[in-house]
Amino acid sequence: MLLQKFQAYLGMTVLGSALLFAAFVEDAKAIEGLKFYGDGRARFEKDDRTRLTGGVYEDQERDRLRYRLRVGFTFTPNENVEFGARVTSGDTNDANSPHVILGSHNNSDGGTAGLSRDAIGIDRVYIKGKYKVDNIDGFAWFGKETMSMWTQNEYFWDADINPEGVAAGVTYKNLGPVAITLQGGYFVVDEGSWSSTGDKDSDLIVYQGVVNASFAPVDLTASYAILSTDAGASIRSQNPTTTVKADYSLASAQARIKAIPEVGITVGYDYIKSDASTLDSGSVINLGASYKNLSASVARPDIETNAVTGFAQDNFPNFFNDFKGYEYKVGYKFTKNINADITRLNGERKTDPKQEESRTQLNVNVSF
Repeated sequence: MLLQKFQAYLGMTVLGSALLFAAFVEDAKAIEGLKFYGDGRARFEKDDRTRLTGGVYEDQERDRLRYRLRVGFTFTPNENVEFGARVTSGDTNDANSPHVILGSHNNSDGGTAGLSRDAIGIDRVYIKGKYKVDNIDGFAWFGKETMSMWTQNEYFWDADINPEGVAAGVTYKNLGPVAITLQGGYFVVDEGSWSSTGDKDSDLIVYQGVVNASFAPVDLTASYAILSTDAGASIRSQNPTTTVKADYSLASAQARIKAIPEVGITVGYDYIKSDASTLDSGSVINLGASYKNLSASVARPDIETNAVTGFAQDNFPNFFNDFKGYEYKVGYKFTKNINADITRLNGERKTDPKQEESRTQLNVNVSF
């Protein structure tokens, strides 16, 4: 009898919760300007690498199952104001990755084994002002939001990292076949708090110019960005290893070719440079193609030790710089909101080619 009562109570609770949630969603839909969005990912990942351990080159491997969950909303009470926020899964101490490793305590609530609760944190929260005047679009935001910088890959800036500070930009459109965007921001990396010797904040300043031009059947984009920070790369060539203030530049060019019906071709090139003393440059060559729901791409990164900051990609290799290699990706779009891809990355350390690494990923992505 007690079990039956419990089952009935549980059923009523679940049903009531479902009805309340449905009512909330319907009410939310009725709020003009309020939109919810999100995405989820299931990933299988296999890594192989050769590492120098204790003076001996050692082969290592691992297999991992991972997931990512992100849910957010935007509220636009009028065309000039937007408020938004997003939460994401993953270790709240790791700004680079929102992925959770199944069975790992590293992304959980501090337990000593897997199967504990996984962490979730605030990924975005901002208020943004927008304006449109004739052929000019502008924006300014305060808070934690997507980096205001155009890039065609993550070898200079990791798209999972949302900086905290202020940013602004303006786009001049319809200048013949050309549009010009000027944008930038000031972001706090580490708040220094009280000090008797002056400002102790670590900060980051970014500014960029982007030119878009359309000459059918080709769309062209060219950009130049400067990133200045005193939370720069660790200069390994110095003894001891030192983190220094440095300026980093990214010059990019991309062509999107639409000469064949239903076929898209993209060609791109990045040149990366810092003012570090040595090993201070890098490049990335990109080539992609798509046909209907099928896409494929290949990238050739070649990044020296001090060319980028710790805010660059961390997907592969596990070190964010000092490597050269290839990234291959094949994707298929099943429906508007569901797609899958297989990604293969392999490379070697530039300063020690015997240290090699490869990663294979199978991703299934769902969005709403």
